[in-house]
Amino acid sequence: MEYITTSLGRISIVVVWLLSCLSMAPLRQNNDQSKSVSVNDPKRLAAEELLKRVRKRVEPTFPPSVIFLEKGVEKMLVVEVAVNEEGNVDSARAVSGVSLMKDAAVEVAKDWKFSPPKDEGLSRIVGVIVFEPPLETLYSRMPRNISYYQEQSEKNPQSWEEHCRLATAYQDRRLYREAAEEFKRAISHSPQAVAYFGLGWAHERLNQYDHALEAYQQAVRLRPDFAEAHFAIGAMYGQLAGLNFDYSFHESLRLSVEATGYRDSDLITTRPVKKPEKVDFEKIDKAVKAFTQAIRVRPDPDVKEIAFLGVAGTYRDAGKIDLAIKAYEELINIKLEIKKYGVFRWQKEEFVAKDINVLAVICEENGRYAEAIKHFQRTVDLTQYTSAYFEAYWKIVTLYKKIGNEAEAMKAGQKMLAETDGYIKSSVSRGIRGNVYEERGLIYEAMGSYKEAIESYKRAADLLRGWVTPHASLYLMYQKMGNQEAAEKELAIVKRMNQEEYERLMQPLKEPHRVIKIK
Repeated sequence: MEYITTSLGRISIVVVWLLSCLSMAPLRQNNDQSKSVSVNDPKRLAAEELLKRVRKRVEPTFPPSVIFLEKGVEKMLVVEVAVNEEGNVDSARAVSGVSLMKDAAVEVAKDWKFSPPKDEGLSRIVGVIVFEPPLETLYSRMPRNISYYQEQSEKNPQSWEEHCRLATAYQDRRLYREAAEEFKRAISHSPQAVAYFGLGWAHERLNQYDHALEAYQQAVRLRPDFAEAHFAIGAMYGQLAGLNFDYSFHESLRLSVEATGYRDSDLITTRPVKKPEKVDFEKIDKAVKAFTQAIRVRPDPDVKEIAFLGVAGTYRDAGKIDLAIKAYEELINIKLEIKKYGVFRWQKEEFVAKDINVLAVICEENGRYAEAIKHFQRTVDLTQYTSAYFEAYWKIVTLYKKIGNEAEAMKAGQKMLAETDGYIKSSVSRGIRGNVYEERGLIYEAMGSYKEAIESYKRAADLLRGWVTPHASLYLMYQKMGNQEAAEKELAIVKRMNQEEYERLMQPLKEPHRVIKIK
């Protein structure tokens, strides 16, 4: 459950406004959000290009006080619009953003005007509008002392908003019991969905999963379109089923390493993480149902992405690998669709390629080698000269050798070497050339061409001054070739360069596996 565990710390990466819509509008059906923009061969424009054509813009009106649950979470609301030949918006739908704010953004997007596409010989254009709602955020969100919010709550004891602000101030400072009590006071004055969501989050932080689940369920009873609350319900059912946040987090990081060949120096801890032993599959089914319910109430691209990531992680951690693989395949298809909007950095090909590699690694680890090779090839076809690209090629070569197809292994290796040959001779930086030589060394090594591998690692070490991994790879190669004197020399260099990294690298070096490179 990567999405659910990695960004909010405990439940969700896309978190919700604690105070949204101070005057909550009744739930309405928005047909525009339930279907794609209807266009006939439109020209798609990048967001900045569409912005240049604006003749009239309207900003959404949001409540004067909105509170977001975590610093650094994406706050932008992205709306896709289809513009007719006269420059009017024919249709609009939400692409990304916090669910309770989307309707307002979609409605105002319909009132935007653009220079007529017919002036450029076009009948229709499609693009996205990016809105940035005003926010009170953590660290600029609840910047005052708690005493200030306490005073405001005492001055306005009947105000559910002031109680929520005080509760959020408590949460900012990890005073979760106090936060829970304050959310309850807010609810006693006005049972708002966002207050129940905040209450659920406080209970969750206290490991009171049953109470958290009850609060989240009440939030969606009040606002059925509250997608983030549905995600939280899915996460809670996962915990109650016997899944483990720590295991899920660790497994996500481990798969990321396997997908790219890289890790940050502190990415994976040495603390053992226990795999779930006993799983309640009835609750697993309820978790999956909650994730998919989010799609039913908010069929927006970002909701689908989060939901399928939750489903994939839930099935993966529960050991239902076949279902996890299907969910990952759906997730990748959605991400490939989303990347066309080009708004966010993580929607670029290299990030989608990493997810494809994660799927391939899962297939590989479960003995589905042909499927793994197919997915790694998708990465190679999608992107070039990224960590996912290099890792995919290395995996393709090693998997073909594993299944005894030496011819295809050599063919794939030679193809990668040919593709990168011109790249390293171009005007790329010294560091990039060093990285490519290191990757070429891995391919030569996998192909059994040890002499060429050593030469590539040496060139990488020369170009990547201060990097320990080329020397670690040389140590491994010399060990394989029985050249103990040269191996000890490289090992001494590793130890001299960085004692901590030397200790980290010793374990991988003792195994018949590649060196995990450290950024």
